[in-house]
Amino acid sequence: GSYFLSFLIASANAIVFSLARRERIPLFFVGCVCALFVLSFLYGIGRLRTPIAAPFSCSLVQGNIRQDMKWGKEMAAIITARYCSLTARERDADLVVWPETALPFVFEDASWARQMVEQASSQLKGYLLLGAFSREDDRFYNATFMLRHGRVTGLYRKVHLVPFGEYTPFLRYLPFREWVKRHVAELSSGEGHNPLKMLSGNVGVLICYEGIFPAISRKTVKNGAQILINVTNDAWYDRSSAPYQHMAFYVFRAVETDRFVLRAANTGISAIIDPRGRLIQRSRIFEETAVRGRFSFRSTETFYVRYGEWFLLLCLFYLLIILLVHARHLR
Repeated sequence: GSYFLSFLIASANAIVFSLARRERIPLFFVGCVCALFVLSFLYGIGRLRTPIAAPFSCSLVQGNIRQDMKWGKEMAAIITARYCSLTARERDADLVVWPETALPFVFEDASWARQMVEQASSQLKGYLLLGAFSREDDRFYNATFMLRHGRVTGLYRKVHLVPFGEYTPFLRYLPFREWVKRHVAELSSGEGHNPLKMLSGNVGVLICYEGIFPAISRKTVKNGAQILINVTNDAWYDRSSAPYQHMAFYVFRAVETDRFVLRAANTGISAIIDPRGRLIQRSRIFEETAVRGRFSFRSTETFYVRYGEWFLLLCLFYLLIILLVHARHLR
């Protein structure tokens, strides 16, 4: 996992720093770190040489809708038409993916949009996965819908919401909560990280920044996901370094879980990442395009998926022992 890699990097820097200052450093520690580096390197070489089959085709549609245009009511029909038009060129793909809130409205309430999307889906060979808002009674969700041949076959609702962006923490304790409810969008959290089902395999969905948390990807795979799909809207970040940093997280998620990661971003970076962390295809930011490539459904279980954050817990246990020994000496 990423914590183990962080430990190796921090340990190597600590050794170099100690040597530069001519400080004493335990040889056992140096030996362990060097051994872990060598073993990790050799393991990585072996993994990279293993061929990976990719029998299924995908298309990641990047509509490139600027943030200052996305939420205007007059843009709803234009945005829907753009995504349907781009999708019409991808009829032979086994899976077509639209980004997070590609349709910036409640999908169930917009009958005209549903008709357009269902028509676009019916012309596809495979499945369409799209981001939109979902509603159930008086609750609203950031969601992803799966369609096949014009019918909705699955729905995932985002579980891990962004504080102050999608909900207000501790709202019930705020004296001005009624004002917040009237002026700030309050989304509800979904029920769990459960995969959506295709005929060929199970699809794990990570909406926006859910994928930056290793535990969420691990739980999604533990629940049966055979591929991971990240849908996101990074238009908020404009042309900063943030879209590149956000995408970099998914290289780790691919390696940790041994899964293909398909990433559809509104303004980029959309990408296909193989289970070894290699960028197979990717887009540029702020371009209207569709990223095409291939993937496979995988059922392997990595050490990280099976055992989780064992290394972090081991480090915490070791730290606790050190503190207890130190406290005993102080007596």
